Amino acid sequence: MTAMPSPKGDSPDPVHTWSILLGAMAGIRDDGDRIRLAVSALPSLIQCSVSGAALLDAEGSWITLQVERGGEVLGEADLAPIRSVLDDLLTAASREGWAEFGDGSEEAEVVSVSGRLRTLGAESVAVLPIRTVRSRLGILLVGRVGPGGWSAREQGTLGLLAEQLAVGIENLRLQERLENHSRELNRTVEERTRELQRSRERLAALLNVNNAVVSNLEREPLFRGIADALRAVVEFDRASLMLLEADGEHLTVTTLTGPGEGSEPKPGGSLLRRDRSMAGQVLARGRPVVRRDLRQRTPVEEEKVLLKAGIRSYVSVPLVARDRSLGVLAVGSRQAERYDQGDAAFLMQVGRQVALGVDNMLAYERAEELRRQVELENRYLRDEIETTRSLGEIVGQSPAIQQTVEKLAQVAPTDVTVLVQGESGTGKELVAREIHRRSDRCEAPMVKVNCAAIPRELYESEFFGHVKGAFSGAVRDRSGRFAAADGGTLFLDEVGELPLDLQSKLLRVLQDGTYQRVGEDEERRVDVRVIAASNRVLEDEVREGRFREDLFYRLNVFPIRVPPLRERKEDIPLLAQNFLHEFQAEGNDEDRIELSRADVARLEQYDWPGNVRELRSTVQRALITAQGGRLHFELPDRHAGSRSRKALSTDPRDGEEEGVPEILTEDEMEERVKRNIEAALQACDGKVYGDQGAARLLGIPPTTLASRIKKFGLDD
Repeated sequence: MTAMPSPKGDSPDPVHTWSILLGAMAGIRDDGDRIRLAVSALPSLIQCSVSGAALLDAEGSWITLQVERGGEVLGEADLAPIRSVLDDLLTAASREGWAEFGDGSEEAEVVSVSGRLRTLGAESVAVLPIRTVRSRLGILLVGRVGPGGWSAREQGTLGLLAEQLAVGIENLRLQERLENHSRELNRTVEERTRELQRSRERLAALLNVNNAVVSNLEREPLFRGIADALRAVVEFDRASLMLLEADGEHLTVTTLTGPGEGSEPKPGGSLLRRDRSMAGQVLARGRPVVRRDLRQRTPVEEEKVLLKAGIRSYVSVPLVARDRSLGVLAVGSRQAERYDQGDAAFLMQVGRQVALGVDNMLAYERAEELRRQVELENRYLRDEIETTRSLGEIVGQSPAIQQTVEKLAQVAPTDVTVLVQGESGTGKELVAREIHRRSDRCEAPMVKVNCAAIPRELYESEFFGHVKGAFSGAVRDRSGRFAAADGGTLFLDEVGELPLDLQSKLLRVLQDGTYQRVGEDEERRVDVRVIAASNRVLEDEVREGRFREDLFYRLNVFPIRVPPLRERKEDIPLLAQNFLHEFQAEGNDEDRIELSRADVARLEQYDWPGNVRELRSTVQRALITAQGGRLHFELPDRHAGSRSRKALSTDPRDGEEEGVPEILTEDEMEERVKRNIEAALQACDGKVYGDQGAARLLGIPPTTLASRIKKFGLDD
C-alpha cells in the first residue's frame, strides 16, 4: 500500500458519462441502488477491470457489498474473502484518503489484505473512503490487471465520485431520519390532539353540567338539566338521583332517565334505607362504586331492580357540597363491563357540580318555604294594618293632616310628579313613602337621594352613574340612582340644594325619560316616578335665581304641604303615645308608662319648632329619665318655640325687649349665616374637612358646608 502515488498516465475524461451518472444518482433515493449504479459506471469513467463499493449502516455494520469484474457482478462466494477485510480496507483508506494494494513490497500488516484482494483478479487495487466530515459511510475500490499506479486525474475522478456518493447517501439518511422523526412527531401530535380533544370535550361537558345546575333552582328543571347534561358526559341507559331525606336515614330515588323513558325525571316511588343500600355505602365511603357486571355477583335489593330493568353495569358517586352529604348520582348501562375507574373518576367531577346544584336547589326550596310563610304573615299583618289604620305610617286626626292624607290618596295611584314642602321634621319623607306604598309601583323600590349630602363633583355620577375610567377614581362601572329606581319611585329630598347645572339634566330626565351615564354617549331610558321634597320655599328660590323656574314647574305638578306640628296640636297626644308604644315595644306590659293629662297639656303648650322629629326625641328622652312610672319632659317655656324661630339682632342698639331677640327677615338670616361661615373658615384657615375643619367647628356635615359655601359664593 502506498499513499497517493504520482500520476503515470491520464485516462480520457468521459464528461458525458459523468454528467449522466450524476443526474441518475440525483434521482435515486435508495443507498444500495446508488452504490450499484456507481459501481457499474466506474469502468466508463476510468480505466479499470474491477469496480466495487461497500456501505455501512447508521450503526456501523456493513450492509451492502457490490463488486463487478469485466462487467459481471461477483457472487457471494467470490465476495467472501473481501467481506472479512472491509474494516481493514476502510481503516487503511481513511488514513490518507487513498490506499493502493499491489504486488510490490508492502508493509507486513497489509500483506494478508493484499492476498485476499488478489481473488478479484486484479494486480493493483485502489481504495477510497466514502465519508463526510461527520461520519464514515463505506469504501470505493477499483482494480486492474498490470502494474499499479493511478494518475492524478483518475484519483481526482474517484475522489469526486466518492464525495458525491458520501454527500448523497448522508443527505438521504438525514432526510430519512427527518421523515421518520416527522412521522413520529405527527403521530405524537395526533395522539396529543386526540387527548386534548377528549379533554376539551370533557371540560365542555363539565361546563354544560355546571350551566345546567347553576341556572335551575327548582327541582324539576334542575333534574331535567342534569339528565340532559349527563348525556354529553358519559354513555348510559339509566340515570338516577338519590337524595337524602331530612331525617338523614332515607334516600328518595328519582329516575332522571331510564330504558324506554323520555327525558322527564320520574320519582322512583320508593325510599331507600341508608344503612341497607349500596347508595348508603357510597355515602359512607365517600368514594365511587363501580359494578362491572351485576350477573357475576349476588346483587343487593336495589341492584335487583336494576337487573330487572335490564341494567348490567353501573357506577355510583357521592354528592357532597360544603362538607355535607346530599345523596348519590348513579348511571347504568345494559352492556356489561361498560364502566371502569376512569369513568368513575370523571363522574366524580360531574358529581361535584351536580352536588352544588342540588345544594342550591334545597336552599332555594327552604327559602321559598320561608318566603311563603313570611308572605302569609305579611298579608295578615297588612290586612290588620289596613283595617286598623287607614293612614299608613302617618299618625293624626287633625283637619290639617287629614287634608294632607286626602291629597296624597288622590295622587298616589297616578304617576304624576309630586312636590312635598314643609318645615324640617314635619315628615315629608313619610308622606313620600305613603304615596309610594299606595301606588302601582309599591312592589318596586323607592330610592332616596339626599341632595344636600352629595359632594358637588359627584352629583351627576350619583344620579346617572358612570362608566369605568370616566374620571379619576372611576375604577368600575356604576349605575346611578335613576337606574336603581327604574320601575319604582325616586325620592329627591332637599331638592332645593341641587346645583343649577345639574338642574337642567334633571329636567331632561323628567321631560324625556332619558339620561346618559358620565363618560358614555349611549342614551338610556328609565321609567321613574319622582317625588321631590324641600324645606325651602322654592317659589322664593326661583325669584332669587337659585332654582330653575322650568324645573320648579315640572316638579310642582301636584304640590302637597305638610303642616308643622304647631298647626296640628290635636295630634300631639296621638303622636306622643305612638312613640311611647314604639320605644316600649319589647318591654313588660306591666311596666309600661302612659301619658298623663298633665303630660299632654304640657306638650300641647310648646310650639315644637323641630316638629315631629323634635317630639320623638323629647318623648324618648323623657322615657329614659322617667322615675316612679312618671315621665319628665324637659321643655322651654311656652314661648320658646316661637323665639327659637327668631334670630339675634345685628345691631345691639335696636332697643328690643330684654331677653326677646329681634325678628329677622329671611335675607337677614341668610346674611347672618354667611358671615358665620366666613368667620369659621377664617378661624380654620379655609379648611372645611377633618377634625380642625370649619364643618366640625360649625357642627354640620362637610357636604352641607360645601354646598353653602358654593351657594354664598365663598369659594372664589
